[in-house]
Amino acid sequence: MPTFKVQDRVYHRIGSIFPCPAKKPEFLQIYFIDSNTEQAEQRCKIVQQVKQDLAFKLQDMLQRNNSYIKSFKSVIKKRGLDFRIIIHAEKVLPGEHSRGFNEPTTSE
Repeated sequence: MPTFKVQDRVYHRIGSIFPCPAKKPEFLQIYFIDSNTEQAEQRCKIVQQVKQDLAFKLQDMLQRNNSYIKSFKSVIKKRGLDFRIIIHAEKVLPGEHSRGFNEPTTSE
């Protein structure tokens, strides 16, 4: 993930959720591949030492238990919509701990 500093603050560029037409999916984009088998195959192409059956089992476990992945998968159903992810680090949801989602305060 590309990172850069501006005035002693670290910023991360996360890129597009969906891959460019001529490129293979990578990182977060892999979760948006329709088939679990194709997801495991793509992961094994990126990290060639990973066994495909192990990658498939791990991703299956994560997809069943990880709330972030469940959220990403729900986006697949809305693929045609134009949307943005905006994080308001200064806002706290009712009932949440006030420092639960703080933005970074130190320079990396």
